This record gives sequence, C-alpha cells and structure tokens, in this order.
Amino acid sequence: MRCLALAEALRARGARCDFACEPDGAALVRQFGEDRYPVRSPDGVLAEGADIVVFDSYRIDAATEAPVRAAGCTVAVIDDLADRPHACDLLLDPGYGRTAQDYAGRVPPGATVLTGPSHALLRPAFAERAAADRGRDRHGPVRRVFVSFGLSDPGGVALRVHEALRSRLAGVPVDLALAEGVQSLPALRARAAGDPHLHLHVNATDVAALMGAADLAIGAGGGSTWERAALRLPTLAVIVAENQRRMIERLAQDGGLLSVDLDQPDFETALAAAYDRLQDAGLRRKLADRAAALCDGQGADRVAQALLALWRQSTIRAGA
Repeated sequence: MRCLALAEALRARGARCDFACEPDGAALVRQFGEDRYPVRSPDGVLAEGADIVVFDSYRIDAATEAPVRAAGCTVAVIDDLADRPHACDLLLDPGYGRTAQDYAGRVPPGATVLTGPSHALLRPAFAERAAADRGRDRHGPVRRVFVSFGLSDPGGVALRVHEALRSRLAGVPVDLALAEGVQSLPALRARAAGDPHLHLHVNATDVAALMGAADLAIGAGGGSTWERAALRLPTLAVIVAENQRRMIERLAQDGGLLSVDLDQPDFETALAAAYDRLQDAGLRRKLADRAAALCDGQGADRVAQALLALWRQSTIRAGA
C-alpha cells in the first residue's frame, strides 16, 4: 500500500510506474491501483529499462540491490528495521524516532536518507481529506468509532477487539474495515446481522472517508498510524507485530496515541481500560494534536520529489 502511495505521487509528476511483486501483492495492486499500473513477476525488473527501482521487502538487501544500481538505475529502498546493509541512492524509513544515524554504515556514502513520519507514504485521499476536515471538532462525545487492522487479522484480533468492547460500543456506530478471507470475518458477519450499529467494510477502498467520519480509531500500529495522524483521529493502537513495537511504544510515551499489546495476558482488560480513558475529550484532543504535528499526509509528494531529483542528477552526470 505504501508503494501504491509513492506510485501515485510519481505518476502525478509524469512517471510511468510498474509493479514487480508476488501474486498476493499483485492482487492488491490491481484492486487498489484500479488497473493503473502494469504488474509483473519480480524476476527481471530491468528487462524494460527501468530508470528508477524501488525495493520494499524485508528479504532484500545490498546483495540484490547492488547489481541493479550498477546497471545504472537510481535505487530507492523502503525500510523500517535498520538491520541490514543497502546499496541505494535513497533510503526511506518513516518510523517515529528514526534518524539518518540509524543507517550509518548501512547505506553508501552520499546516499540520501529520509526519516520520520513527515515522509510517511500516504495515498492522496488522506491529504485531501485532511484538508477538507481541517478545523473539524471531534472532541465532543464519541459518536462513531473506526476499527481496522489493515489487510491482516492476526489471532482474530478484529473479533477480539469488538467482543472486549461490545458493551461499551452498544448504540455507537462502528465502521469495521477488513479484508476478505481474514479469520474474524465469518463471526463478525454473523454479529453484524443482528447489530444495526456494526457496519462491515470488506476490501474497502474508501478508508480515508471512513476514518474521516469517526471520532475515535482502534487499529494496528503499521502505516495506518500515519493515516490516522494526518486526519487528526485519536487512536488506540494495538501492537500486533514485533516490528511495530518500538515505534508504537515510543509514540505512546510521547503522547501521540494510546496503545495496548495483543500479546499481553490481560489484553482485553487493558483494551477496555484504554477505551474508557479515551472518553475524555481533552485527552483525545491532545493525542490528535500531537499525532497531526508529526504527519501532514504530504510524505509521498516529498519522497517522489526527492527521488526524481536524484534521478535527474544521475542523468546529468551520465551525460557529462
């Protein structure tokens, strides 16, 4: 999804963007990219003479990137672990608290390193919605709740969250966005059939609008953290993956959201307690203000501009 956001920003500047990805990723590109982007196998990404190659995979490091760069491509890498070497011209890590120093010795000398949530790759709908909603008062009673754990549902977390908060959500409209085929979906469909306030959105493409209608969000701690931040949406983040832990715990400590850990023994109790805290309109305002100060939704534009500038510089050098 973050690569789609970058592709949209590059496309707006006149670039043609192709995707080279595995079948699961290809299906998402076709669904959310609305057939704007050719999709092919990851093999032979240079076959059609790419000028820029963007790598986004935890399985890829300098060994894969170096030959692509040596062939004359401008190479960009999206990372959020800072745990392996890269052969790139530009590295992006939008994680909260991340700095260029975290990649010292892991990227070539002179490589551009962009860090922090001001560079988070969000689709244009979020920046547009943020501009449209500027000045909206979300700080009265909680009238609508948005719940989403992205395209995954580890441990049936969506159902667990709704069950833990069921009594508290009575009478409150809940928009719950999830993907087809996830673990929680059958049980939630059965529940929604008897609960007029539970609205399921399967494979939703209008997530920005759903978030924009909410007063409070509950969700995972990945890239959607910055989607919610850009929309000034107070958030209760659930840590569902180890690579999210550092950022979410630090962001919670610094007042950008509340968090609970899916792996903690008393998860449901802690979740309910955090939800109760978020009934405080003053607290929600502080969380939203802090998060929005970190991310304005324009990160994809910044990264696209920097990436194209590097490519132009490389073509000038090659011509000289």
